[in-house]
Amino acid sequence: MKELYKLVNAELDTCGFTCKITNNPPLEITEFPIVIFKVNNRMDYSLINQKANITIDVFTKEEGIETVENMVDIIDRKFNRQNYNMDYISCITYRQTIWNLNLDEGENNVKHRQLKYYADLY
Repeated sequence: MKELYKLVNAELDTCGFTCKITNNPPLEITEFPIVIFKVNNRMDYSLINQKANITIDVFTKEEGIETVENMVDIIDRKFNRQNYNMDYISCITYRQTIWNLNLDEGENNVKHRQLKYYADLY
């Protein structure tokens, strides 16, 4: 699974965001904007291909929703229906849900969006 972590981190780095990108969520989010990703695997070693879930959380702290929605759109273009054939990994990613989850925090004007993807690893 470290190959999938490497792929997700590399793709998020190429999005051009000036924010923190991490796979270790802090106990309390104090730095905005921030992108947090998780990879949950369902490994069955008897199968040829493996499935994994990728969850990406985007947090911003601004008045409008333009920044968070622009970030979500860029990330979705990077991961939805993409085929990756690299030296260290071969996989296809596609969206798990047809919408992004709007999980705005009520306090302090924090905007939170969550994207979920499947990854088929070969």
